[in-house]
Amino acid sequence: MYIFKIVILYLVAIHHSYGQARDGADASSTDVGIGCFSDDSSVMLTNGKQKQISYLQTGDEILAVDHLKIIPTEMVFMLDKQRSKQAKFYTFITDSGHQISLTGLHLIPIISSNNKMNYIAARQVQLDDQLYVRMSGHMKSSAVRNITIEIKKGYFAPLTLTARFISVNEPFNNNRTDGIHWLVQFIY
Repeated sequence: MYIFKIVILYLVAIHHSYGQARDGADASSTDVGIGCFSDDSSVMLTNGKQKQISYLQTGDEILAVDHLKIIPTEMVFMLDKQRSKQAKFYTFITDSGHQISLTGLHLIPIISSNNKMNYIAARQVQLDDQLYVRMSGHMKSSAVRNITIEIKKGYFAPLTLTARFISVNEPFNNNRTDGIHWLVQFIY
C-alpha cells in the first residue's frame, strides 16, 4: 500500500506540473485541465459531518460511491488546489432541487435512454438529462431543469484511494443534515 501511495503521488506531481509552464493550459485559461469542483462544494465525512472541499486534507475519511454502493474512502491527495484562480463552471439544478458546479471537462455520470450509466463531460450535459443523486441514503435519478455557466473563484480536485465517485453536496452549509449528495466521477 505504501509503494502504491508513492507511485500515485509521483504521478500526481508529474500531472500537476504539466501545464504549469508559460504556454501550458489550466482550468482558468481554457477548458483543458483537471476536472474540478468549485470552492463552494462540500463532501460528507464518514462521521456524518460535512466539510467544505477546499478544507479537505490528506487522510480525511469521506463517503464515496463505487459500483453504486456507498463506501468510506480516504482522500489521498489534492490534485489541484486553486483558492484564488477563477474558472468557468457549469452549474446544474435538478427537478429535486439538487445543485452542483463542475468545470467543463469534468466527467459526470448520467442515466442513458437504455437505463445505463454513461459518463459525459459537464459541458455536454443537457436539460432533461438524468443525473444521480443520493437522497435519504438511497440513490435516485433526477432530471436537469436548469444549466448556468458562470465564472467562480476557487477550484479543487481531490483524489480518493478506492472509489471512482465522491459524494459532493453544494452549496456548503454547516447546518444541512438532509443527506442529499451528488455522485460525481473523477477522471483520474
